[in-house]
Amino acid sequence: MLRPVSAEGRLCGDIDSLTHHVHADYALLLQGCTEQALLCEKPVIKLFESAAGMDQERPHLAFRTALGFKAEVLDAAAIADLEPALAGTFSHGLLFPDWCSVSDTEGFIAALTRSFIDQGGVRGRGQVKRLDEVVDHASGVTLNNGVRYAADHVVIAAGLGSRAFLHQLGVKIPLAGIAGYQVLLPTPEVTIHHSVTLPDGGFCLSPMTRGLQIAGTMEFARPNAEPNFKRTDIILEKARKILPRPQMANFEYGVGYRPYLPDTKPVIDRSTRLSNVFLAFGHGQLGLTLGATTGRLIAQMVAGRVPAKNLEPFSAARFFP
Repeated sequence: MLRPVSAEGRLCGDIDSLTHHVHADYALLLQGCTEQALLCEKPVIKLFESAAGMDQERPHLAFRTALGFKAEVLDAAAIADLEPALAGTFSHGLLFPDWCSVSDTEGFIAALTRSFIDQGGVRGRGQVKRLDEVVDHASGVTLNNGVRYAADHVVIAAGLGSRAFLHQLGVKIPLAGIAGYQVLLPTPEVTIHHSVTLPDGGFCLSPMTRGLQIAGTMEFARPNAEPNFKRTDIILEKARKILPRPQMANFEYGVGYRPYLPDTKPVIDRSTRLSNVFLAFGHGQLGLTLGATTGRLIAQMVAGRVPAKNLEPFSAARFFP
């Protein structure tokens, strides 16, 4: 007997269906990279300040389990064993063993780019002024400096910058940039072994090649608003309270604008106005996670094949048919 699925369940299920082949899709791309440690299998930890936080998490845990994600409950001893620097601070947590992580996002993208170029690809730099049109399809793109690239197919995968092309494509998509803040401690003098999420504090700790990254908060600000680094001060102060004497010298503040849509799902679709233009944006905080999978689905459409995934939930027309 099938139970009714809530709206939240359908949304999460749609996103979940995209994640099933993330590892395999990236494995194909990484085969061409000389660096072989770009994507590491490493569990993620979620810690709670009290039993109440753990209790609030249980419905979400049950939903993840139903989707096939593994999880292990951690007590104080297990947390101390996994993260000695946090011993005695937390006694309730979860470990998610099936995760992979990137410890150098810039290096990860650079390595994939080098592999692309080594296989005959060309990387051009410049701001696109417009899509060039011939009848019902795009013939290429023209840059602001006048340089033109001819193309048989065009993929709009510019994150928040994709908004610049929506009017020409004749679609209305409420794409918004949601600011996320972070601070990097280059020499923290405290060792964190896993990515650690602390939902009670609204931030996470991620060990990166460049240092310890502390990130959190989401800001719904007006377009072109100046960054509000007071938010970064808040998460930095929260981190001070749980980390044993962290070294705060030479820290770096950062902000990124994630391309979000109201239902949190990306657009993966073909333009109805220009038949050889494809849309791939709006992945929110999952851009890197779903990059290879989205690329595979777009490539299948470009090749004239039926995509291996039902893409109706990611239609560009779902907001304004």
